[in-house]
Amino acid sequence: MKNSENIKCVKLKDALVKRIISGEYPFNVQFPGVHKLVAEYGVSYVTALKSLKLLEEEGFLQCRRGKGYFTLYSDANNRPKAKCLNLVLHQECWERYSLQLEKNLARFRETGWNVEIVPL
Repeated sequence: MKNSENIKCVKLKDALVKRIISGEYPFNVQFPGVHKLVAEYGVSYVTALKSLKLLEEEGFLQCRRGKGYFTLYSDANNRPKAKCLNLVLHQECWERYSLQLEKNLARFRETGWNVEIVPL
């Protein structure tokens, strides 16, 4: 990716993060697709797609095949009081994917989830 494309991608991603955090796109709501972002922001298809992928990698969106992107972010004021996630993993899975898992589990913790890893 060229440096200018990277900058556009990050700027678009940052603008979309602000919209998500502001509550414009609440938890589990379908997010605008690539074509809509291209039209709204005047960026290329590739830039819009890469921005969505960055949002997915950072835990703000989830891609559901055949459905589109959905928000994962939840404002502290809209959170249920008790949310628990028990992740059952084989030790070899944890060892192989621990960095990725910790990053994603941190997102859960930031949004009020009580996360426990249960070794299998």
